[in-house]
Amino acid sequence: HARMRTRWPRLDGDAGNPGAVKLWDARTGVLVAEFGQVGERCEAGLLTPDGRHAVVGLWGGPQGSSHLEVHDLLEGSVRTLVAPMVAGDIAVHPDGRRLFHAGNYWDLLTSECLDSAAPRRENGSLSPDGRLLALSGLEKGLVRIVEVASWNEVCRWTNPKGKESWRNVFSPDSRWVLNGWLDGGVTIREAATGRVVAELADTGAEVMAVAMSPDGTRIATGGRDNIVRLWDSTHFDLVAQLAGHTRYVFSLAWSPDGERLYSGSGDGTVRLWDTRTLAGQVAAKRTREAAMPGIERRVGRALADPAAPLGAL
Repeated sequence: HARMRTRWPRLDGDAGNPGAVKLWDARTGVLVAEFGQVGERCEAGLLTPDGRHAVVGLWGGPQGSSHLEVHDLLEGSVRTLVAPMVAGDIAVHPDGRRLFHAGNYWDLLTSECLDSAAPRRENGSLSPDGRLLALSGLEKGLVRIVEVASWNEVCRWTNPKGKESWRNVFSPDSRWVLNGWLDGGVTIREAATGRVVAELADTGAEVMAVAMSPDGTRIATGGRDNIVRLWDSTHFDLVAQLAGHTRYVFSLAWSPDGERLYSGSGDGTVRLWDTRTLAGQVAAKRTREAAMPGIERRVGRALADPAAPLGAL
């Protein structure tokens, strides 16, 4: 099972300043910076790869509307970008200059809006290679894949149940898109074609967070039932359920080495999970299965999951 790292402090919101955004050193647990104003609510956040800028999506407070704040951690300055909405992910293009959020983008260093089209109101996620955007919210249950360079649509799909996708997340190699649905379940599709690769069914109600490990071997999901679930991305088996949060899980992130998983919750805490034991178990299982004859491997998996069709194992 996964262990929660208890030697690190809990990462709590400040009861005296409910709008506070806190930045912590992940190695030491030391508070590095704090920003935000009373009455504001943080809906999204990002630390740029070079570690210089922290970008947070806020609504309410003195601004009275949705906006992004770009904090220069080196100079201590802050810039405000007006956004049509604050929802979903914030991303920085691999070129280090373009900032993407809600289907709109800006120059990170100058704050200039680079999008000449009308402000969009779509929940968006940028592929790691910087070529594609996964967008949802234009129509209920609709997910669109568009090219960053031309804004041409590559493909689209719709949730048959009509519920929206709370999170659209690309795999580290940009080949897959993972959709976490508000009616439960996660769908994994090819980004280029929209073809369904797999579906994760036992995710609990309202999937609010999805994240794939940097090496692409594990998927983490979280949502309304307070549980963090880990899945093997080869056979898409559920390998662990991590309990501890007392309210919904709305944010998940892996450490760059894939050994630790961070979960943010409505209970006001961020928990750090050590997943190295699970990674070893998954690797050992793959090794055993690779050594089995084909029919033995299928029978073994059928015994583990009697409801699965034998031909699909």
